[in-house]
Amino acid sequence: MRAAAVALALAPFALALGWRAVVAPSIAVAQAPVAAPAAPAAAALSPLGPAPLLELELAKEDVDALQRELARRSTAGAAAAAAPDEAKRVRASGRATALGHTVDVRVEMLDDWSERLEGSHWPLRVDVRGDEYLFGVDRFSLRAPAINGYQAEILMAEHLRREGIVAPRVFFVRVALNGESLGLMKLQEQLGKKMIEAQERREGAILRFEDGGDDASDAPGLARLPDDFLARSLVLEPGSGKSSKTRDQQRALAVGLLDGFLAGALDAREVFDVDLAARFLAVCELWRAVDTVRWPNLRFYLNPVTMRLEPVANAVSPPALFLEDGLVATSEAWPRALLRDDELRAAFEAHLHRIAGEARSGALAGWLRAEEGPLVRALRADRAEAAPLALEPIATRARALVQARVERPAAEAMEVGAQVAAAVGRPPVRSPVPRATRAEALAAHPFLAWNEAAQAFDVAPGAHDVKDALVLPDGAGLRAGPGTTLRFEERGLLVARGPLELRGSAEAPVVLEGRIRRDGTAGTWQGVVALASPRPHELEHVVVRNTKGIDRAGWVLTGGFTVRAAELRAAHVRVIGTVAEDAINLIRTRFALDDVEVIDTRSDALDCDFASGSIAGGRFAGIGGDAIDVSGAEISVEGTGIANVRDKAISVGERSKLVARDVAIDSVGTAVASKDGSIALIEDSRVSRVTHVALMAYTKKAEYGGAQLEARGVAMEKIGRPAVAQLGSRVVIDGDVQAAEDVDVEKLYKHGYMRK
Repeated sequence: MRAAAVALALAPFALALGWRAVVAPSIAVAQAPVAAPAAPAAAALSPLGPAPLLELELAKEDVDALQRELARRSTAGAAAAAAPDEAKRVRASGRATALGHTVDVRVEMLDDWSERLEGSHWPLRVDVRGDEYLFGVDRFSLRAPAINGYQAEILMAEHLRREGIVAPRVFFVRVALNGESLGLMKLQEQLGKKMIEAQERREGAILRFEDGGDDASDAPGLARLPDDFLARSLVLEPGSGKSSKTRDQQRALAVGLLDGFLAGALDAREVFDVDLAARFLAVCELWRAVDTVRWPNLRFYLNPVTMRLEPVANAVSPPALFLEDGLVATSEAWPRALLRDDELRAAFEAHLHRIAGEARSGALAGWLRAEEGPLVRALRADRAEAAPLALEPIATRARALVQARVERPAAEAMEVGAQVAAAVGRPPVRSPVPRATRAEALAAHPFLAWNEAAQAFDVAPGAHDVKDALVLPDGAGLRAGPGTTLRFEERGLLVARGPLELRGSAEAPVVLEGRIRRDGTAGTWQGVVALASPRPHELEHVVVRNTKGIDRAGWVLTGGFTVRAAELRAAHVRVIGTVAEDAINLIRTRFALDDVEVIDTRSDALDCDFASGSIAGGRFAGIGGDAIDVSGAEISVEGTGIANVRDKAISVGERSKLVARDVAIDSVGTAVASKDGSIALIEDSRVSRVTHVALMAYTKKAEYGGAQLEARGVAMEKIGRPAVAQLGSRVVIDGDVQAAEDVDVEKLYKHGYMRK
């Protein structure tokens, strides 16, 4: 059953329960073209309704202090930034209520002196305290609607997200302070760990450029361009999932990569995600968003899977009018530096033509108008003269850009960077993700032969020892047939950026495994990483043994077999003896798993992050963590056996949707757990010998809210408890709603039976 069938099967259940998500599941990722997994639509990320009410309650003395600061700014203007007035750092504590949810907050004036003050609109920053959230965010600003062009900012941010770029969630709210209306305002999410995770990324270092002044010698690892900006760490929040050593390595790597590029030692393609950087520049070019690409407003996120920097649209600033026809990308220092890379420049030109073509054809205007409708209605409730966005300047610009040619900029920017890099004594660093040319791959691995027609390497039949890493060039495939065995060293791994076509037979499978140790025991190896592919990965009769996950100089992946941003078709595949955190990790991937077995793994068997697909048949047995763990995904499971699982047989989280049919679950800690805004259905299945609870629904991450789980025709025997539903979540068994109760989920994970 594919994703559409999952949604269809869950629809009656969701409607019957009155289920509505403030933030919808991000299944658009798996539906979008593989080369550019799209982020969820702005409407899905916005709260219910065009302009919900946000009520702030602060102590009177704090309100008075904020009013004094507001008056000071109104009279002092930009000069206020230099005024030695402690009042400008007033931090008020209070409470905020929205959509029936009340949280503790800290409120202060935005420390941004470019903000225009309009009537009662206060430029505020709000931090939600503890682990609570409002509208699915924990830090946000409130600004006048006119800032950055009313709805234009919201629509451009949505355009960026549709192209897979991290951009803040922005929407209108009506704000009241101590019962007094402040009018309609823009709520904009602030950059940080939660914003990154909400847009389908893992926690990673975030960088910005910062003015150096006279302190460059005191800041290690910095490099300049002529307009005097520095690469410096902005945000690196602690996370429970990684060691501090890994976080420190990644932070140093992120700064080092950016320094190396600024110094001219590294090409853009070695530092940045070429496709996302090109898409970012192309969208900004269409909107002529000069401010968005200027260095003071830029942010970069180090993706810990690809180990490349991705642009973050931290300041979405479409201009009110298009006054010039020239290319933004060649008029500003930063994009000019990027476009010296031939590969990135070609990608930018291709995306520019595509995006301009969509604008010229009317496709862009179609969805822009659909998204804009509720925004205009909200604005007109506040100011009757509000009008739809004028799209003609965009269409006119698109006609000029659809066939634009981008010349290679001159190299004037890099020399100063090299001098500064040398002055601070920091050598450039390179990404730990290995790369290879075709010639290098052939020289390193004599068992490979290049197949020009297939644009792939063919592996000679037989058993081969792989020295170090088997790295495939961008776009190149790997083909292996029956009876082929690849044995990897302890630190060995397979890195693919093209399609894997591994087709064995029942009698002679393709085998990927570690080398036998001197003592005769099976050796481990790091595993397979498929980072991208223009064509599907196809595996048939393949055995993968004894992987342990990737750990190379800060590049740390949890999966023994990781597939990202691709399509995977796997049949009759066995993954055995994994000691990695995840035996299989599918990230933003469409997949069909037919008769796939994961046996004897130390932790989780199958981890699906923002993926969609089906699991048919197969078996998961001897699992030290969860058998099937999905986050932000849309999955069907049918005819699968799950046995001897320490934790959960099926874990459904972070607004996932799952349907399971004809599943046999035996000897597990928990049979099915639905959490954090997810909905799950299990029917016509068997559950036996459950140590703790058969069916659970609860909230682990407050920003997602409650979960739903229904069981229909599920036979249960020898179970601890049939169901547990936390207050705010729901479990239904054969039409009977189970009584909800107060559950200390944090205690369960820290000290209870869900502790890892």
